[in-house]
Amino acid sequence: MKLGKEVIQLLLLSFSLAVVVWLALGIRGEVYYCPPKEALGEGEVCIESVREEEGVLWVDARVRSDFEKATAPAAILISAHPDEDPQLQIAEEAEALVQAQKIIVFCRSQACESSKVIAKLILESGLHTEVKTLHGGEAALKSVGLLVPAE
Repeated sequence: MKLGKEVIQLLLLSFSLAVVVWLALGIRGEVYYCPPKEALGEGEVCIESVREEEGVLWVDARVRSDFEKATAPAAILISAHPDEDPQLQIAEEAEALVQAQKIIVFCRSQACESSKVIAKLILESGLHTEVKTLHGGEAALKSVGLLVPAE
């Protein structure tokens, strides 16, 4: 009888801890992990390698409504969303793109392809040659506190 009571207590404790973790991480529970360099895609970087670099221009490739809620510090929006014109946005942000030492493009998640599309368009524009995409997207920025309320 005592063993059954202990098992029930252990299950209740485990469930309680799971609820606490779920509440802390949110419904999606995104946890960011960066793989070894050799496992990264072409032109992809981890947040750890760029988070403290100076001269980085963050390019947000998410939809405008996400950008307006929270983004990387001093980020610009260049979105491939059908309601946007990325070529026009690149032209409008040409000065910032040219002046940046390095450009990091991010989108909503690792599975999102928008950052790769935008990085390619920036490279094709000839405005910059050092354009990378952020592995993990939004989750990577959140993991180091770089996804901040928009200004």
